[in-house]
Amino acid sequence: MLDPKIFQYACRQLKFKPVIDVFASKLHHQLPHYFSRDKEDVYAYGIDAFSQDWSKENLYINPPFKQMNQVVQKLVRERGRALVIAPVLPKQKWYQLLTRIAKRKIPLEGPIYLSWKGNLRPVPPFKTIALVVDGRNNN
Repeated sequence: MLDPKIFQYACRQLKFKPVIDVFASKLHHQLPHYFSRDKEDVYAYGIDAFSQDWSKENLYINPPFKQMNQVVQKLVRERGRALVIAPVLPKQKWYQLLTRIAKRKIPLEGPIYLSWKGNLRPVPPFKTIALVVDGRNNN
């Protein structure tokens, strides 16, 4: 989970107000409305992020990084608008597409993630970026 202070910082700097936390859980979410993987989560706004419609609301997307290609493809396909947290991997095709549909972006530095216990994790071994993307910008 992204440190809530970093999440608020990214929202302010990028001038973007997400409504739904797409990859979240009952215990770890940044917004009151969230999609969960847990079918038993009665508080979730929806179950299984990839089965939801991403075209209607401003989203916050901090996915497992191994799912970045799926995330970017869905954003483009459904013309979604989102604040996305991503590793900086310029050689990846999904990264090239993500940066092409980005309207604004900022680097995230230092320890930015929390452990399950709520402590800051060490600095990740890769650079991380926050982007406001609009799937309608795919030219």
